[in-house]
Amino acid sequence: MATDLDEVVAPEEEAPQEELEIKVGPKFSLKDKKVRVIALLVVVMTVQSAAIYFLLPQPAVSGTGTDGGDDLAVNGDSENLDLEIEKSEQEIGDLFSCTNSRADERSVIHVTFRLVATVATKQKEAFNLAVNEVHKHRVKQAVVKVARSSGLEDLNDAGLETMKRRMKEEINKILKTSYIIEIIISDFRTMQQ
Repeated sequence: MATDLDEVVAPEEEAPQEELEIKVGPKFSLKDKKVRVIALLVVVMTVQSAAIYFLLPQPAVSGTGTDGGDDLAVNGDSENLDLEIEKSEQEIGDLFSCTNSRADERSVIHVTFRLVATVATKQKEAFNLAVNEVHKHRVKQAVVKVARSSGLEDLNDAGLETMKRRMKEEINKILKTSYIIEIIISDFRTMQQ
């Protein structure tokens, strides 16, 4: 039996082994993969930048050209408009007085103030007509609504920026034209009860 095992094992060892060569295409090194990934990222970023440049509108202030300038589109940047537009301050209504119970749950806050809007001089008459005659009561209601719904932080803000912004938006929405360049709140007083 020992010979049987030797015979079986021996032919396998003695048989010539053929070496199989498998040809694989050119090997991809890690360096080539990085270069391709970086190139793909650069192409994608370039396409995105170009799409954003062409699809987003350019910031502009219209109405400052030679076409008369009655249709003024204001983008809210009043510092740049100071150089381009002659402005006029127009009072909105009389003294505003209301209560605010939303700002502090434990008490009622009485709010009193005067409201002035800065508008383009060319639009002064149209603005006064719209605010103080045609839409007088709706404008007053919008201003009181903003004052009554303001939080304690808004009422205590030294510049009253949130209230000014909200009042400007509400009034321009009622007038259906962006007359107002800036809102000025004067004689502002609060009394907590």
